[in-house]
Amino acid sequence: CAGCMLCVKDCPSDAIELITIDKAAKKFVMRYHADRCTYCAQCVLSCRFKCLEMSSEDWELASANKQPFEVYYGREEDVAFLLEKRPEECPEE
Repeated sequence: CAGCMLCVKDCPSDAIELITIDKAAKKFVMRYHADRCTYCAQCVLSCRFKCLEMSSEDWELASANKQPFEVYYGREEDVAFLLEKRPEECPEE
């Protein structure tokens, strides 16, 4: 991911967030909201670097809360860093 954010801009359902950890080092984490996604694949078509693809994996689309529908993509250390500092930055909704 180069951080161009075309996937975020082109997503009609606002299901993608790109969180910048370090732009100079090209460290980004994508937060994907499966509960918002309409599976239109616009993000896949928009990605110039072919970082995104549609999956044939089965998703569970029912839950008592929204947390299981938040999926993070990126390097393991970047996702861990984001999740460690998240409680102080992102108050519970």
